[in-house]
Amino acid sequence: MKRLRDVMIEDSDNNNTLARAIAPEDICEGDFLAVLAEVDEFLPIGVLFDCSAFHQPKWLEPVRVRFLPCGESVPLKVEAVCLPFVLVKAPLPAAFRMFGYVSPAAPSTVLRTLDVRRYRLARLTPEYGKRVYKLLKDRGEKKRSSAVDEDV
Repeated sequence: MKRLRDVMIEDSDNNNTLARAIAPEDICEGDFLAVLAEVDEFLPIGVLFDCSAFHQPKWLEPVRVRFLPCGESVPLKVEAVCLPFVLVKAPLPAAFRMFGYVSPAAPSTVLRTLDVRRYRLARLTPEYGKRVYKLLKDRGEKKRSSAVDEDV
């Protein structure tokens, strides 16, 4: 029987189980990605409260703030790439159906365009990406079919 430490060493040698940050130019159709961080820009807060002409800077530089994604980190399947935009398909969360955000007859996936200048992305291993994507998609389809049956 293998010890946990031995398994971890094998995994680090093979590098098969690590999601790695990916440069935008390395994104290809069919890749499975996850969002590591989102970057938003805001005006400095002092600008909002001090309106005197004496204190106004000659130019305003936005401040970049990095956020961790909220909620689940869902695998995103890349459908098309035209940098800086990437079209991804994601399984629709079951909670959207549960709370009535979408119609029970809606598809089990949602298309979304990401601007890679605003997101830091990681490439998932193909095995993990396919498995989790399929499980989440099947769960959404099962919820959809049970909700449609209840309506009939």
